[in-house]
This record gives sequence, structure tokens and C-alpha cells, in this order.
Amino acid sequence: MEPLDILRAEPLDLLFEYRNKSYGAYTLRKYYPRRLLFSLGIVLSLVVGASFLYLFFQPELIKKKV
Repeated sequence: MEPLDILRAEPLDLLFEYRNKSYGAYTLRKYYPRRLLFSLGIVLSLVVGASFLYLFFQPELIKKKV
């Protein structure tokens, strides 16, 4: 790789320069931020949904105990 190309290259491309990119590690590392944000979005929506359901049905649970 030329010295000027090194300054413009991404760190992942430098890491996998002389390695096999086709077996999957390159793709996993390249799209990791997108998968992480998607996963966090799913978890956050599940937590918010579960909290809403708990708060929505909590008065009925209290009434049944009394």
C-alpha cells in the first residue's frame, strides 16, 4: 500500500490488507455498529413496552389482592 493510501484508508482495511476477507470476520467487523444499534433499539423497545404493560396492568393486580 502506498504511504498516501495509508492515510486515507480505514483501520479495518489496514487490518485485513493481506488477509482473507471472504470468511466472514471482515464483514462482521465492518457492519458491527449497525447491528449494535439495531440490537439496542430492540432491547430498548422491549424494556419500554414491558414497563408500559406493567404500569398499565398494575392497578388491576392491586385491586385483586384486596
